[in-house]
Amino acid sequence: KSSLFVATRRRSTSTSKAPAMHLWQSDYAGGEDEGYDLANPRPAFTFRAPGPAGTGDAGWELSSSKSAWGAPRPSKMRETASKVAPAGAIMPSASRTSSMVPRGEVPTLVAPLSGPVFAVLTPFTGEDLEVDDAALAASLAFMRDKGVKNVIAGGTTGEFSSLTFRERETVAAICAAVFPGATIANISAGSSRDSVALERQAQACGCAATMLAPPFFYAAASDQGIETFFSEVLAKTALPCFLYNFPKHTGNSIPADMVLRLAEAHPNRIRGIKDSSGDMVVAMSYDAVITSAPHLFAGGGQVYVGNDNVCLQVLDVGLAGSVTGGGDPLPEVVLGVFNAKQAGDKEEAVRQQKVLCEWHALITELGSGEIAIAKVAMGMRMHHAGLSTPYGGGCRAPLTSVAPPEEAKIRAWLTSQGFFGVEGAGVGGMLSNLAAALRAAVSLDGPASAADGPAAAPEPPTPSIV
Repeated sequence: KSSLFVATRRRSTSTSKAPAMHLWQSDYAGGEDEGYDLANPRPAFTFRAPGPAGTGDAGWELSSSKSAWGAPRPSKMRETASKVAPAGAIMPSASRTSSMVPRGEVPTLVAPLSGPVFAVLTPFTGEDLEVDDAALAASLAFMRDKGVKNVIAGGTTGEFSSLTFRERETVAAICAAVFPGATIANISAGSSRDSVALERQAQACGCAATMLAPPFFYAAASDQGIETFFSEVLAKTALPCFLYNFPKHTGNSIPADMVLRLAEAHPNRIRGIKDSSGDMVVAMSYDAVITSAPHLFAGGGQVYVGNDNVCLQVLDVGLAGSVTGGGDPLPEVVLGVFNAKQAGDKEEAVRQQKVLCEWHALITELGSGEIAIAKVAMGMRMHHAGLSTPYGGGCRAPLTSVAPPEEAKIRAWLTSQGFFGVEGAGVGGMLSNLAAALRAAVSLDGPASAADGPAAAPEPPTPSIV
């Protein structure tokens, strides 16, 4: 039983207004759920957080809406994002017609991204494993305070294949709302129509770009079929798009010559490539294509590699950088590799890369899976940063969660590396304020339905690919 999205245009009663989008969703043919009408939302929650003490940051306020069905929705909702003065007075801020929008302007990704990209984990609540909106927002604030500038919402690390479409849209909306940098929404799906629908929701909630993998399940599909799939999506969407090569999970690769043909057929639509093939030769072949025709790619095109063990190597060969998932709990380490490389400090870059490789060696040793282990570590780090809001470390099937003995090993390693020491100026107070704001201000109408590197840097035996 699948959801059906029906989008129709209807003329405004005023000739001065553009046609409005009316989106209606029908669920479970023959069932009791009559779906819901996004043109008639109801209030959901207000989210207010003061800025870090002593920084001059006034903080922000966020309001969203929920549909009559009960799931947070980005379409046809008005946001009210306002700066909050230290004394609590509300001051005007830039507003847009989107359900959730952060302070300031959302990056359009016309200019190249700078620094690594963090694929955001999706925290779940207790035993029922519902998406934990508050914990997700708090984790984004934690990473923001550490200097993270780019995130992927609902990617592989975010367990998108275990989320409903409503949940994927909600995760993207929260990321675009809470995170002030670039939010890239993963719109990968088995149907090009689903990908288009996800992209339109990503537009509505203020995401800066999208990420799109080949269709999965039909492994070893023909290149012609895969190219047709990409063309259908690119022709019907507007946000800059990163193609996502992950043959281990999709069963289909993206050849470099296909990337060039797609860029020629859809100029300035492809933003770049995220390559998780585990083969640096493949990543370099994408770079060669982009370098040969940068005018065909939005922002000139960039190649990112999803492998924490080669962050430094990726920079050494001139690629844009890395996408990390397992490194989410250690953002200062992943950023440390990039920042040291930019500063020309090879020794520091190698040192940070070594820490990252040791972390992934532990992940391999524990064997519970990178996502589950990263969730546990993220929860520990956020707790020690002063955040009292619980951060669930559970995963939905088929992934499994971390056992208590393994949690002890994770805690011991983080302690040995000094991650439970000083968290940095302002982070403890800022996250405490954020937690208090969440506890006091977030009032949901009930959970959504369940239906719905140089050679000198050592590497662990098993690569970590995200």
